[in-house]
Amino acid sequence: MTLPEIVQTEMAKAKEKHPYWPGDLVYSAGIVVEEAGELMRAALRHWKEGGSLEDVRLEAAQTAVTALRLLELLDNPADIHHLQGIQTIRTTGCGCDLTWGVVEPGVIEVSPCPCIARLPEDEDD
Repeated sequence: MTLPEIVQTEMAKAKEKHPYWPGDLVYSAGIVVEEAGELMRAALRHWKEGGSLEDVRLEAAQTAVTALRLLELLDNPADIHHLQGIQTIRTTGCGCDLTWGVVEPGVIEVSPCPCIARLPEDEDD
């Protein structure tokens, strides 16, 4: 796959999974930084633990996609707004912290509970 194809594929996946990109500039930049952190982790795993270059390539593409989505926001200054602040709530069941904020008027984005990744998959009866 060529570089443009990799980025186009990852962009399509990202926009399907997260159709709304936050208009808050700081929050948007934070998403790029978070993806860059995952890229660094993949690179370190490759270097120290023999992790795959495919993981590094995937994280690099995802970092590029988030940076491109931020650039798209900058092309539309009227869409830029600033949150009053990211709020944190603690769930009662598992005690995880969830963050939430207004992505755009009428849309609130909530971070997923980390426990979701630890839940067993549904089994067919």
